[in-house]
Amino acid sequence: MATRKTPRVHQTRANGVWNLSMSTDWDPLLQTLDELAFAQTQWKPAFQRLADRISQHASKAIGTHTGPDGYGPWRPLTEEYRTGRQKQGSRAMLVLSGKFRRLTQANSAVKHIDGKSMRYVVKSDFATTHQFGSHPTRAGFPGARVRNYMVWGDDLKKLFKDTLNEYGEERRAAILKKRGLR
Repeated sequence: MATRKTPRVHQTRANGVWNLSMSTDWDPLLQTLDELAFAQTQWKPAFQRLADRISQHASKAIGTHTGPDGYGPWRPLTEEYRTGRQKQGSRAMLVLSGKFRRLTQANSAVKHIDGKSMRYVVKSDFATTHQFGSHPTRAGFPGARVRNYMVWGDDLKKLFKDTLNEYGEERRAAILKKRGLR
């Protein structure tokens, strides 16, 4: 004997009012988002950290007579420079006197820093020549040798990216922890 299937029919009755109530507390999350947005525009501590790292690289390069990228060691100074018979204020004398190390320290080199920008300046007539060397002139000057001390090029981009990413992650983690969301 076959069983006959009957379709199910739902009857609805409009005999009442449906009340649906939902409440959520978004305030902590919204405050966290506000803090994260604010933190993304306030990079002064990250720039200070970056300036300190640039300074550390420069100090190490000057101290070891090797470029921050590991290039070196720098060529030895000539007898004239070592004995001080060369004119005072030359780029080699900057290293020998210790003046160059002071010029590259973050507290001396940072000329401007705020939440959106940083200006790091090594103020010396020979800073560029020391970093990049110079080419001979018509007068026959043999050109200064490269004795790079500043992190530069792709290494600087990597340092910049790593420092800002590290700072951003630290800020994010601290804000989320403060809000109890992590």
